[in-house]
Amino acid sequence: MLPNIKQLTIKVFKIMKKLVYILAIVAALSMVSCGNKAKKAQAETEATEQCEAAPAEAAAPAAETPAEAPAEAPAEVPAQ
Repeated sequence: MLPNIKQLTIKVFKIMKKLVYILAIVAALSMVSCGNKAKKAQAETEATEQCEAAPAEAAAPAAETPAEAPAEAPAEVPAQ
């Protein structure tokens, strides 16, 4: 016996309705989660600008330290 077409149509409609709601919720959550990126990026830029001046001053004492000694070359084998 075949299922009633009307009942089948109602089931499919309910499933599609749930899918539309789920997609709407996912879209809303993705919009909400991306909301403050511009403000955070601006704050990070300001913090980076303040930090860029400090390493230039801190780099001067590092230049006074002696350079690392170069690795020793392997000893040459005397020719016979």
